[in-house]
Amino acid sequence: MQYSTHSDKAVKIDESDLIKSQEIIDAYLSKLNLFEIGNPVSGTHAVFTEEYMGGLIELGNDGIITLGVCLKKSSSFLYHENSKITLAYPEDGNLRLVSARIVRVHDETEHDHEKLNNLFQHRLKNLEKILGPLKFAVADICILEKPSAHQRRQYQRTSVKWDVYFKLINPGAELSNSQKLWVEQKLFEYDRGYLKTQTVDVSAGGFKSLIKTQVPQGTNIECIVEIKMGKYKAVGRIASRIVGCSPNRENQELFDMRVQFMDLDNSVKSAMSSNKLTN
Repeated sequence: MQYSTHSDKAVKIDESDLIKSQEIIDAYLSKLNLFEIGNPVSGTHAVFTEEYMGGLIELGNDGIITLGVCLKKSSSFLYHENSKITLAYPEDGNLRLVSARIVRVHDETEHDHEKLNNLFQHRLKNLEKILGPLKFAVADICILEKPSAHQRRQYQRTSVKWDVYFKLINPGAELSNSQKLWVEQKLFEYDRGYLKTQTVDVSAGGFKSLIKTQVPQGTNIECIVEIKMGKYKAVGRIASRIVGCSPNRENQELFDMRVQFMDLDNSVKSAMSSNKLTN
């Protein structure tokens, strides 16, 4: 089987690769819906670096999956035919990672556009407030291996609800304007120059919280966190980075924001790893 492409090349796929891809799709990916494209940090799956967000257009019965990838109107999809990519999608509280290869990249059809608009709905409005006008690229992919059994983590996560105050570090004009918009639209509480959120779970490596709008991955922030370990409490001002912000699986109006601590003292990390975190 082969596919012609917009660059006048042809990508050939062995029949055995398509059969293997279809077997993986049937066994593991029948519930694939929204996903991220990106890369695990070298040497660990503890952090996944998101590059694009997308949605499923079609699960083929020929070993090919058709995906829609969200882009800024002024940009192009940076992956091409034969590029290897990593898909990440939530399942059972974990972030599953699966390796794939791009077969073809092409423009969206009217059917694709309608399908993706229905899938993303209000999320597009949130994204456009931050990134400006958006469009979709469409990619056909072949799955190379079954998804990772689970996302390996360097630190154990604990479900606790801590108030976190954060602000953008050296934001550009676009982010600065977005921050003002978030406050005006009451997407975040605002307290003395800081946006406020609450954790869903915490580890010595960072935390996850639920928020009402999408914040760009890679944004550097300063966090003020009260760390609670039984009777022990300490307030820390921690340089951090948003390493992912993707739609929540249970509530489509919310986003999972994943934050990595960048300069937390090793002694505090050790204490957080060896003691029970409490509300």
